[in-house]
Amino acid sequence: MKRLIIEWHFSLSDMTISAQKFEHVVIELLPHFLKPNFEARLDALSSKYTSTEVFMIKMEINRRMTPCSKRLDLRGRVPGEVREYELENERCWLDDIALNHYRKRIEFYGGSLTHGLWEELQPKQEKRNVLLKPTQHKAEPTANFSAEYFKSGAGILRKESRYKFFATIELVLPDGCLVHGNTLDISSSGLKIKATAAFDYHVDDEVTIRFPKLDEAEEMPELIEGITYTITQIRDYSYSSHFMTLGLKIVSPSKAIGAVIDNRHRNKKSQKPTEDSNHQIDNIRHRALEKVVVNHTTTLALFLEFGAIRFALMTLMNRGIWDYWHNEKGEQFFSQLLSEGRLQSLQKERELIFYCFCRYKKDQKYYVCASDTELSEQERKHFWSIGINEPSWRILRLRLSAIEKDELKDSPTDMAALSHIVLIQDLTDHDQRDDYQIESPEPEVKTELLNRFSRSLYNSSRISPINPDIQSQFADLLRKISVDHFDSTSYFLGKKDMIYSAHAFVINTHNNFLNQILLEKKKTSNMSLQPLYHDELMRLIKKAAKKNSPPPISHIDFYIAIFPAGKNKVRSAVRTFSEFSSPIDRVNFIINARKMGSFVAVRNTLQPIRRVYDYADNRALSPLLTNSRNQITLLQHEMNSICVFGELTNITQEVLKRYLLGNQ
Repeated sequence: MKRLIIEWHFSLSDMTISAQKFEHVVIELLPHFLKPNFEARLDALSSKYTSTEVFMIKMEINRRMTPCSKRLDLRGRVPGEVREYELENERCWLDDIALNHYRKRIEFYGGSLTHGLWEELQPKQEKRNVLLKPTQHKAEPTANFSAEYFKSGAGILRKESRYKFFATIELVLPDGCLVHGNTLDISSSGLKIKATAAFDYHVDDEVTIRFPKLDEAEEMPELIEGITYTITQIRDYSYSSHFMTLGLKIVSPSKAIGAVIDNRHRNKKSQKPTEDSNHQIDNIRHRALEKVVVNHTTTLALFLEFGAIRFALMTLMNRGIWDYWHNEKGEQFFSQLLSEGRLQSLQKERELIFYCFCRYKKDQKYYVCASDTELSEQERKHFWSIGINEPSWRILRLRLSAIEKDELKDSPTDMAALSHIVLIQDLTDHDQRDDYQIESPEPEVKTELLNRFSRSLYNSSRISPINPDIQSQFADLLRKISVDHFDSTSYFLGKKDMIYSAHAFVINTHNNFLNQILLEKKKTSNMSLQPLYHDELMRLIKKAAKKNSPPPISHIDFYIAIFPAGKNKVRSAVRTFSEFSSPIDRVNFIINARKMGSFVAVRNTLQPIRRVYDYADNRALSPLLTNSRNQITLLQHEMNSICVFGELTNITQEVLKRYLLGNQ
């Protein structure tokens, strides 16, 4: 008898290990514990497991569903704020994460605190270890590729007074989660709050804000029931990584909020509205970064007046495109590229790929130029083979968009009739020429193609170049229009203590496919280069960031396969052009990516950049020097730490055309 008891004792000591072994079975059966079919489901396990194993599974389920009398007390065990509650007639101390988990899971566990629910509410051991010893066994990061993005041209200056305001609030998220927080400032139309960083917040989400502890709440039920706001901004909290600050915009005007402001501030002469310096400085920073984009982009912007090219916006990096379409005498030949028929095609397609090269006959320069829509697949292969080995071979991506009347508001007379903007990007990479040498044409076919697409017509109409050194209201307006039409995603990287960090992303819209890939899912005011991370990218970043003799410009092409990986999740495979063994290898990668998910090709262009603070508007900074000198100093240090400017261009259409795989 004594021997049997000892054996039983050792079996019990092994039950924890066995429970872990069959955890997936326990999880599968738990939802059925309180249902009539539980025993039947348990009996069905006998075909897969021994009777001892089935017994252990049942014992573990019973243990988790047994009421628990242990106290819930997370004080000193979690990083966030812990509050006292009374749950099931017992005092307990929970943070917002545990409280919301309790509310979601209590019904699952039969309406009472069980051992299983108690264990779910405990902080994970590995997280506790990190909190207790944050510096041990932690690899030092070499890059942080996440940063806030902003839309070009979007001003953030406020038109109303904003007051400092400190109150406890309850934030109800769209999924019903309750988050406690504190207000930082308030206005009639907005609110700035501090809340735990443990939850997923999304820009444009509507949330409910309750003010349960305000004195006015007794007389104004709206403050207790909640007021609806939209999240407009999500930022890290300056003093702790455990919190975020949220910028909120009220959905409908609220008399209750107006009364709170009146009672707390307007009737107190000593209380002055907070200055808008933070927002003004952010605005200055954004405008400065936009100036960098418009002065360093590789894209050439042409402004049209109903078919006639009037202006060209020159930058430090797009002169190669401009020079290509001029001869030695300085005569321009853009009409070869933008004929009336091609402009009509651009209006229909919005984007076209052009293949170009030059040839000389009797000292006369001829442009041979054809768009992807002007050639059949067979003609395209022949055209490539004719021109690919010419030094003048170019592949250009053209996009056309209309200039809206609002964009020309208050514009000078010379600009009033502008109708369209054409963006030209040079996608040529001579290292990739083997991909285009597919099939050489017969002599008569070659002659026919050359005759069909060769032109040497000088256009006498003058295009006025707007050079970077031209500073005028007229030039600034053209720059503003162009940056609002750019479809590339720009980013800025800095270096501090050997760590490379993203400082900002500048976009035109966050709805395009490339930006959706870069958009962070948990912090949707941020974008990240992490989906594009590759050792070769890191090498180019380090080269561009070199203080001495960095390369003027470099680029890398990414081929990205994106696959679904469960609910609302995706995974990606990133390869560079040079990692493929052959064009066939690249084609197979693209075909498989499109079968299993999506494919996107991205050109990442990088160039060194220095003294970004010089682009800040001194006229806007001067009035802020008295009260915001420290903030301006921080801005100066931050902007002058930026050393790399990058542009991400979606080149998917060109890649698909190259491999004759149709459109995206």
